[in-house]
Amino acid sequence: MGTSKIEIEKFNGKGDFGMWKKKMRAVLVQQKCVHAIEDGSDYPEVMKASEK
Repeated sequence: MGTSKIEIEKFNGKGDFGMWKKKMRAVLVQQKCVHAIEDGSDYPEVMKASEK
């Protein structure tokens, strides 16, 4: 399986923030990195901070 580079411009304060946010989340989901932006409230309480 090949890897592809997806580029989304940084949000510059212009345009629709909601759409930009959706695009960013979609890329993170696709790359299986969405946990990087989640708040962690669904982690077990016994999990160490380093594991989170």
